[in-house]
Amino acid sequence: MTVVRLKRHAPEAQSSTHCAVCGTVRPGQVTDHVQVGTPGAPQYDEGVCESCGAVLDRVVDRYGANLNVTIEEAQHEASDRERTIPRKAA
Repeated sequence: MTVVRLKRHAPEAQSSTHCAVCGTVRPGQVTDHVQVGTPGAPQYDEGVCESCGAVLDRVVDRYGANLNVTIEEAQHEASDRERTIPRKAA
């Protein structure tokens, strides 16, 4: 089971030089700490900026902590199989 643990305004994030989520490198912006992986042995142990931490916090507040997340790209164009050609009027 993979767990995401977010600690807001964490002292351990102060040594981070960039946000693991958005990549920001602005000094003082990396304020939160995230651990991702198996409880007790996370595969990721990184700093997160205030903005990304707030988004993660809001998602859990709104939808609950028991989440399975899937990310997909939206389809913007029809494939050749989906294209229809209008019939000519008789």
